[in-house]
Order: sequence, then C-alpha cells, then structure tokens
Amino acid sequence: MIFENINYWFYFFIIPIFIIGEFIYIKYKNYKLKKFGEINLIKENLLYENEKIYHIKWILYYFALFFLIISLLRPQYGAMVERIQQKGIDVIVALDVSESMRAEDIKPNRLLKAKSEIKSLINNLKGDRIGIVIFSGSAHLLCPLTHDYNAAKMFVDTIDFDMISRPGTSIASAIFTAIKAFNNKQTKHKTLILITDGEDHEQAVLEAIEEAKKNGIIIHCIGIGGSYGVPIPIRDAQGNIVKYKEDKAGNQVLTKLDILLLQKIALETNGSFYNATPDEFEIKKIYSQIENMDKKILESKQNIRHNDIYQYFLIFTVLFLIIETFLPIKLFASQKYNKFIEK
Repeated sequence: MIFENINYWFYFFIIPIFIIGEFIYIKYKNYKLKKFGEINLIKENLLYENEKIYHIKWILYYFALFFLIISLLRPQYGAMVERIQQKGIDVIVALDVSESMRAEDIKPNRLLKAKSEIKSLINNLKGDRIGIVIFSGSAHLLCPLTHDYNAAKMFVDTIDFDMISRPGTSIASAIFTAIKAFNNKQTKHKTLILITDGEDHEQAVLEAIEEAKKNGIIIHCIGIGGSYGVPIPIRDAQGNIVKYKEDKAGNQVLTKLDILLLQKIALETNGSFYNATPDEFEIKKIYSQIENMDKKILESKQNIRHNDIYQYFLIFTVLFLIIETFLPIKLFASQKYNKFIEK
C-alpha cells in the first residue's frame, strides 16, 4: 500500500493534542468539583456519571479521527497499466521579423503585436503540437514541434528583428521551411499560421502554395498592419527614434499590409484570412477551425494508475461516529449541579 498525499502525515499530531486536551479538561472538572465538596459524594448524590461510556465515546472519536487522517493520505493499493493516446493537430506559426514589422500603425509595433497573437494561440491549445518559424529574407525553424507550451512561449519572448540577417520578406521561404518542419508524409492534420504584413518581394510564393497543398497543409493568415503606408522607425538602444528607414535614393520607405496576397494564400490552401484586432478575436476563430479538424495520434504512452482505497477508511470514520452518537449521554446532572456549573 502506498500513500499519494504522504505530506499530510503531520495531521496525526492532532490526536495526541486532543488526548492532552481531554486530560486537562478532566483535571479541571475534578478541581471544580473538589471546591464544591467531596468528589465521591457529589458523584454519588448529585449526578450519575457513567465513566466507562464517557471514555468509550472519546475513544470512538479518536478512532474516527485516525481513519479520517488515513483517508486524507489517499492510500492506494495495486496498480493497473493503461495506454494513453494524445490526439491533436500539428500547428506551426510562421512569424515575419523583417524591418517592415517595426512599423507602429499597430501599437506598440507590428512585431510585438504578432508575438502577443502567438502567445494567445498557445494559451488556447489543448494537446496540439506547436512549432515556430521566423522569417525575413530567409526563414529559420526557431522551435520544432512540441507539446511543451511553456518552452514555446520562451522562444516567442526571444524573437527580435536581428535574428535573421538577410533583409527582405520571403513568405515562400517561410512556407517551405514549415513544410520541412512538419516532417511527415501525411496529407492532413497540419496547419500553418502565417503572421505577416504580406509585403513579399519574391515571386516564389505561388510555388510554395502548391507545395503546401500537396502536403495537405492548411494555411491561415493574420495580417499585421494597416492598408495605408506608414514609415518604419529606427530606434536607438534607449528606444528613441533616431530616423525613419530610407531607400538607396534617400526616400522614406512606407509599408502597408498586402491583403490581396494573404487572402490568396489562405484561399488556395482552404485556410482563412483575418486582420489583427486589439482583442485578438481572430485567434479564437482560427483555433475554432483547428478544433474541428480531424485529430491524429501525436503521442502514445503507458501510464500506471494505482487503485484508490481511501473510501474504505472513510466508511470506518462514519461508522465510529454513528456508534458514538447512539451511545447514552455520558453525563446526567441534577438541577442543583447545573446551577453549580453555571457559577
């Protein structure tokens, strides 16, 4: 027999505390009776006290308390092996970390908003695996598919603009990297969530879309940014804006959300497109669609489950309390003795 809640063992100290308390109470009662007169005469003439029943009732209390504490320790006996299968969907998030994500048309900026969206998604996952790809001019698998949501959040916290040195925005590279990260030949149970402002400067997106479709990957797109052009601030180490990004000709670069491209990606892969919103409603919508997908077995393991037997000790607790309740009252006092007690 083992005990699941062995840390509760200190409750056994309650029993000797009660015994000491009872002993002190008896001594105090006899002390009061002694002041009134000879104890034996008082017991003989003023009250009828069945001391055996009195002690039996307290012993029953102690037994009830003992078995109650045993049940709190949650005793277990025997064991059975059960196989647990964890089902879910493989979800990879591809996050744009290009310079255009510095734009502040979404506060505090596009990248920080996107990181908040990813954390909201992770908080909604239930048994699904999550992976993270970051991209700008090229793509990199930051976090392989995992069930460890806390680790995934830690990876999200580390994401910054300087993690990929190649400039630009290559959505195609992000999709191809995600395809490799899924790392299986199944043509379902796979979802890619693309979070970007959509400003792709390459022509390979259509090829990447076709490859995603062949692999059964559904792509949901979340657009970060507004539909009108805004400048890209460059900040110093203290967070102060020192200038705005310019092209080679010295003209200020403006960035805006490319809705049409993201809508096309989502449409071609049976996914959906949403603009980022302050309350992140789009994450709930996307996760609702993920929940309705067919699940696959992501992990299968054996678990040893012990059989609880605490309920039998609770039965003894109740039994002793019932017996104590139906025993005669330990003390019958005359009216005169009651007045003495009140004094």
